[in-house]
Amino acid sequence: MVTIKFFERALDSDLQYAVVVTRYNGKFIFCRHAGRETWELPGGVRAAGESIRRTAERVLLEQTGAAELQLEPVSAYGVASDGKKETFGALYFAEIDEMKDHPGDSSIEELQFSAKMPEAKTCPQLHPSLMRCVENWLAEGNFHSWQDDLFDLIV
Repeated sequence: MVTIKFFERALDSDLQYAVVVTRYNGKFIFCRHAGRETWELPGGVRAAGESIRRTAERVLLEQTGAAELQLEPVSAYGVASDGKKETFGALYFAEIDEMKDHPGDSSIEELQFSAKMPEAKTCPQLHPSLMRCVENWLAEGNFHSWQDDLFDLIV
């Protein structure tokens, strides 16, 4: 059994990976790794000496080709499964304004742009929970695009 817990705060040094619920032109982006038939959210393991935010930025560029974006932290989370040590990650939301061509050296074979999560999921217990967390965060009005912020400053 997999248990997922969400935390409002965490130490950057405790976070091992970043997952980014990503939206472009009103649709969420899902990735399919080469050799897999399932879909997942963009994300990856933190490299040595890298902040968790930098991990999120790097994986977005490598996996989606995101060039210009607004990246916001949503939550830290822990995942525990039977007999394994709990691991911790950072959950982000990104609104992409501009994308480059998909990087050729990426392990991602295909991107899917969709209003909802695909049926065939790589992590069927984890990714829906992460999506719900971000959808609730968005519904609570936590995200304000830089364009909205810019317009709010003009009087």
